[in-house]
Parts: sequence; C-alpha cells; structure tokens
Amino acid sequence: MKDSLENPSSATRFGIETFGKFLGGDRQAILTIANSRWAFWAGAILVLAAGFAREYDGESLWDEPWHLAIPFGASLVAATSLYLLVFVAAAIRGQPLVRFFSGWYRFVGLFWMTAPLAFLYAVPYERLFSEVGAVQANLWTLAVVALWRVVLMARVIQVVFNWYPVASGIITVFFADVIAVIVAATFEFPVAMIAIMGGVRYTPAEMLLSEVGMLFQIISFLLLPFVLAAAVGMCISRHKLKPILTESCLNSRITPSLWAVVLASLLVWLPILPGPQREQRLRFQVESRMTSNRIAEALKILDQHSSDDFPPHWSPPPRVAYSTNNPPLKQVLIGVAKMEPRLNPTWEDVFATKARSAVEVFNILELSPEDLEAYTTWLERIPLGPKIATRHLYRIEGNQTIHESLQALADRIKVVAQKAPHKHPLDDWDD
Repeated sequence: MKDSLENPSSATRFGIETFGKFLGGDRQAILTIANSRWAFWAGAILVLAAGFAREYDGESLWDEPWHLAIPFGASLVAATSLYLLVFVAAAIRGQPLVRFFSGWYRFVGLFWMTAPLAFLYAVPYERLFSEVGAVQANLWTLAVVALWRVVLMARVIQVVFNWYPVASGIITVFFADVIAVIVAATFEFPVAMIAIMGGVRYTPAEMLLSEVGMLFQIISFLLLPFVLAAAVGMCISRHKLKPILTESCLNSRITPSLWAVVLASLLVWLPILPGPQREQRLRFQVESRMTSNRIAEALKILDQHSSDDFPPHWSPPPRVAYSTNNPPLKQVLIGVAKMEPRLNPTWEDVFATKARSAVEVFNILELSPEDLEAYTTWLERIPLGPKIATRHLYRIEGNQTIHESLQALADRIKVVAQKAPHKHPLDDWDD
C-alpha cells in the first residue's frame, strides 16, 4: 500500500488511534498527520494546553499571562531551527528539496503535535512528595519527555525526509545537544562550588538541583564536538532519495472525536486552575513586592497567611542558593527584625533558617547602628539566634577597628553566640 503522502488522490481521516500511533513513532501515522493542513492548528491548541500543564501550579497566570506564550515562542523557534538545519543538510547532501514554506508548515505541525508529551509536567509532584522527592520526580519526568521527543522527532525526520535512521538520529541529537548547551550556559543552577567556597549551605533539594545541573552542563559541553563531527560527516555523505514531505496532497482531515480531545485538553483547565492559581497569586504578591524592595509590604502579606495558603514547599525570597539573590538577604533580615508586631513565628523561622544558611554573605559591621541594634535584638529572641551569631564571629573577632558606636552591639552578638552548643561556626554544618 502506498504512503498517503505519495497518493494525493486518497483523502484520509485520522482520529485518536492514529494520533496515539504518531506519538509512538508509527510511520503511516506520521505520514497521515503530515498530510493534513489542520495538524498545524490542532498542534497550536495542544501547545497552549501544554502551557497550562506546565504553569497552572507554577506561575500566576492572572498576573503574568505571558507565561502561556513561552511554549509557543520556544517551540516555534525550536521547530523552525530544526527544520532549517535539516533543510540545509538535505541540500548539502544533494537531496531534492521541497518548497521551504510548505515543508516548514507541515514540519511545525508535526513538531507541535508532540505537545501532549508535556502534559506529564502537570502531575502535582509537590503535593504528593517531599521537597526532594518532588524535585527528583520532576527531573525524571523532564528526562523522559526530552528523550521521548528526541526519539520521536528523529523518527519524523526519517520518515518525511526519507533519511536513514542513523542520519536522522545524528542530526536530531546534534540539535538537541546545541539546545542543551544553550540552556546550560544561560539557565541558572545553584552552584555547589559556591557552598564550598562561600559558606553557603543549601537545602537538600537545592543540592540535588546543583549536582544535576553541573552534570548536565558537563555532559552537554563534552558531547558537542562529537555530535558536531558526526553531523558534518553525515552532511558530506550523498543522499538522492526524494523527500516524502512535498507541497501537494494536503488532504488528511481530523475526525470530530480527535478535535473533541484536542479542545478538551484545553478546556479541562477551567475547573483545575482556581485552587493552584489562588496560591500562585499570593506567591506573586509576596515575590513581586520583595523584588521591588517593598519588603515591609511583603512581610505584612506573609504575616496574614499561613504556609498552607502558598504553593507546597514554597519559600519566600531571597533565594540564597542563586546569584540572583534579590532582594539582598541583609535587607530582608533587617525588615524582619524591625517588624512590629513581631512576624508570625512560622515565617520568622523560615528567615532565620535562611540567615543560618548564608549569613556570611553580608558584613554586619557595615550595618547602621539602628539596623544592627534591631538585628541583634532579633538574634537574642529567636531560637536559632545563637547559631546564627556564631557565624558572625569571624568578622567581629577578625576586625580590630570596630567603630565605637557598634562595639557594644558586637559584644552583645558575642554573648548570644556563647549560648550556642557549638562554638565554631562550621561545627554545626550538618545539624
């Protein structure tokens, strides 16, 4: 039986079963969907639905709806770049070419029809597991989805460009590694070396992200020259087979049942959004005020709510494990120390833990007498005060020129530190 793209007179309809086979890499399913002008538009709806799956419990879509446009932009750039790469490689190999825009339209449609793989990101791991368990589950999901997409797009290229499996695999892996290098170079991971050299202690979840991020960076950069050499070698080889992806015979139609599934994948978020988005809006209110240096307002919002009102495992800024430490930890701690009436003990403990983890990032002797007075009083009243104070000792004891206006306060911090069960700031590293 001829492939549908090679028989323009045979109109076909494809539904849920064909779409499922497409996600499994079935040749005839790929050809049938490539033969449909409607795949582009159905794929666009699926990309939007995938955006909800990614962000419904991760961003405040009411305040920042542009997050839903990110999957469109990213996938369009990725699909166009991959298509351009394959198009140029086919030209270098001497393969007969298709019209660029016609092939691009179909290729983007095929790329977008893989969007349901991202629905796996909708699993609310944060509500099911501990913080570390949720990070592990999310990383495994990312690995599965990324690998599945790479394999599926390699199969799509093999089928519609009529390439051998090795050639389509090489070009797809090369493209995926270039994307990985770009992500590794631009995306911010917590860096474990900072913890070693700067005295910053991460949570177990941050350490896991740091270790995985470093491994990801190393592998992606080391792999690049090898896949580049393989891609160049593949382009040098000649390939005269005509691509099946042609500009004619756009005659496949989507069945009503598949259209219903596509639309349902979008509409299903209407009843799901309110609960998670309530938490995300509250998170956004705190974080936006923190980053715009309206710390007192942010602390007031925190004080009016319990941690259960926010997303699971969420912690207010600053994120001391990241270089984008905004606002500075010093300013937040002074804001907490000066708050009247006293901040809710639950949130006060959260900021005390942040202080204990990375208090070395600021010099208390650079504080004004008023701020140091408030900060010292705060250390004297909180349970973690003595352990935090021990981590300030090296600056106090190593400074022989403390201004007289600060000397009495520095002595008070020494007294607080004496109450700690360990006298050296690194003795309680693993407590």
